[in-house]
Amino acid sequence: MDVIKQKGIEYLWPHKIVRKVASYKKITQKRQELFDKDKDPNKLPSTLKDLDIFYEKWNSKELIDLLKIKDEDELEICSSYTPIVYFGYTYSLKVWNSFNESLNVRSNSKILYGGIQIAANNMPQGELIQIPLNKNIGRQNQVHMVFHFDNCSADLGRKGFQSEIVEFTKEISKRLIDGPLQKLKYCLKTNTGTPPDLMREKEIEDWKEEMANYEKEYPLQLISDHFFLPLRKISITSIPTREQDVIALFNQMVAGGVIRGIRIMSTNERLTYDGLYKIVIEQPVENHMYNEKTNPLGVLQENVESINTYPFISKPKILEYKFSLDGLIENIQDGSKNSNDIGLVVVWETGESYVGNYKITSLLDENNLSLRQYHGLTHIMTNLTSGQKEMDLIVLSELIQFLNDPKITQQQQIEKYED
Repeated sequence: MDVIKQKGIEYLWPHKIVRKVASYKKITQKRQELFDKDKDPNKLPSTLKDLDIFYEKWNSKELIDLLKIKDEDELEICSSYTPIVYFGYTYSLKVWNSFNESLNVRSNSKILYGGIQIAANNMPQGELIQIPLNKNIGRQNQVHMVFHFDNCSADLGRKGFQSEIVEFTKEISKRLIDGPLQKLKYCLKTNTGTPPDLMREKEIEDWKEEMANYEKEYPLQLISDHFFLPLRKISITSIPTREQDVIALFNQMVAGGVIRGIRIMSTNERLTYDGLYKIVIEQPVENHMYNEKTNPLGVLQENVESINTYPFISKPKILEYKFSLDGLIENIQDGSKNSNDIGLVVVWETGESYVGNYKITSLLDENNLSLRQYHGLTHIMTNLTSGQKEMDLIVLSELIQFLNDPKITQQQQIEKYED
């Protein structure tokens, strides 16, 4: 608490954990200056963009004005306990991880981390409380909030603060993040996972080369007119509940010809990522072309015909499996995986954590068919900050729904993913 109280988040700066910081008030002041000059308030100077973290401190009066607090119970707490709120909003969880590691205290300790820390009379009390966000829940770990109350103490019998104090901190944190802080999130550095790492990149390229050579030397073939005949059903009998189910289901769909544009090269348990794949488009190309009734996961004819020679075989790309996309978003935010490395993610469901940082475009919506580059692709994910495509998605639950009932599913896709 003394670190935050005396030096604020800038305490992290001398430790080179973050190199670029700015205060909320400084950013909003500059935005107002630009607006007053009839300039775009979003076009901030470089000193206020691509930040590692932005931070601020508000007293109770500033808090009331900022959030326009009118609830009588909340105003009573502000009057009785004069709360002061400190916060730091990082672009990545690795900022907190690096800070905690730099302290050289207990392994895996979280002295400073995303969540709410309540303090009373200059002393932190109790454990971190999770910020209750309803969407884009990955943000709850990027923001560290400290609520300091005067004339207040923890209830030792209950080992915590009165429920109204705890609920106050949760509600105010939520409104701050979903309101004023969300508006400035674009000032943070774009989080694409771990920073460029020559050894990591070399390890990935070596893996790709190793598997390409292995594939040539030890090809796997099963050639017979009697196998892989359509049974008109899949062998898995229940909805997936874990990542292993997703892997099995996806591979059945590839083998059964439901998904025709992908060849699996390798499944990996040693490196960071799950596997390698190649995009393959081969004769007869009609098998890859879109037809509303007989081949709804296909590619538009003009996209297929833009390829001059067959078979078309792409370079090896990285494949990730998750039950929910939430799991991968968490990996990207904590820096354990890099979105720049990944070509395709196969999931059962999209979850909610992507909201706010990414946009998902559904290729099951016929209006977006021109964006499908290979057979079986169901969605693409774009970074909202940069506008660049991050990775391809195959969302198995929505793919199955679409094949079973295309018309209803298409409307559901529009409602779910369109702005």
